[in-house]
Amino acid sequence: SGKGYARSFISLAVPPKLKEMKNQEAAVGQKLVLRCETTSEYPALRFKWLKNGKEITKKNRPENIKIPKKQKKYSELHIYRATLADAGEYACRVSSKLGNDSTKASVIITDTNGKADSIQTYPNDLKLL
Repeated sequence: SGKGYARSFISLAVPPKLKEMKNQEAAVGQKLVLRCETTSEYPALRFKWLKNGKEITKKNRPENIKIPKKQKKYSELHIYRATLADAGEYACRVSSKLGNDSTKASVIITDTNGKADSIQTYPNDLKLL
């Protein structure tokens, strides 16, 4: 019997879309986890993490920051034993052959005296002299 059938999978050719990252606040010495997650699964995603606009790489990454191996639809950035220097604006970028997306979150670190150390954000068109 020469009957056969074909199954076809339709994958929508749309660029990846990220869920909004939540701002985080922690005291010095605590652990923080930032999660960068796509709204659904996409093939061959690449994630990048940035702090204050600068990419976090193996070479420049502080020892207390780890980026575990990415999962299918998310990447995480772990900050262990947070210090005031870890405060800032963190961004995650995801890219695939079909496009890219990014999301940001502020990290505020408070010391035990309750003083917050957060980042000042300036408009993009402001030039500091």
